[in-house]
Amino acid sequence: MKKTITVTQPHLIQQILHDLGLHGTSNGKDIPADAILHQDVDGAPRVEQWNYRSIIGKLNYLANNTRPDISMAVHQCARFCSNPRAIHELAVKRIARYLLKTKDKGLVHHPSNMITLNMFVDADFVGRWHKEYTELRDSVLSRTGYVIMFCGCPVTWCSKLQTEIELCTTESEYIALSTQLLEN
Repeated sequence: MKKTITVTQPHLIQQILHDLGLHGTSNGKDIPADAILHQDVDGAPRVEQWNYRSIIGKLNYLANNTRPDISMAVHQCARFCSNPRAIHELAVKRIARYLLKTKDKGLVHHPSNMITLNMFVDADFVGRWHKEYTELRDSVLSRTGYVIMFCGCPVTWCSKLQTEIELCTTESEYIALSTQLLEN
C-alpha cells in the first residue's frame, strides 16, 4: 500500500491574507509572479499600511517549509524590503492572491523504500534582463534553483541570484551546479 504524507499550512496562509486585507473576496491568480521585479527608484511609493517586512517573513517561512512554488516570487519581493515601492507591494499581493487560489496545496511526499539522495539544479540565464535597467548589475545576473530529494521526498530547495555575470547559458548552468555541490 502506497502511503503519502501531505504537509500544508492553511492557517499561515489565512494569516497572510488577513494581514493584507485580502479575504475570500479577492480574485485568485494562476501564477505567483508575472514579471521580474527591479528597484523602481522613481516609481510610485507604497499606498498600503501593512508591514512589508513582516509579510515577507511569513511568505519566506511558507516558501521554505511547504510551498516551494512561491520561492522565486518571494525572493524577488524580499530583495526590496529596505525601500519597497508600489510595484513591490503589488507583487506581494499577487503572491497572496495565488495562495488564496491554492491554499489547499502543499508538499505531497511519496516516501520510497529505496534510500536515494537526488539533487536537481537549473539556472535561468540573465532572466532579470530588461532594457530599461541595463545600467543595473543585478539585471544581468542569472538565477539558480535547486531541490534536494531524499527517498523521493523534497528536503530542501532554493531560488537565488548567482553572484557572477555569465556570458552564456552553459556557463550559468555550470555555475549553478558547481555552487550547489560546494554548498550542499
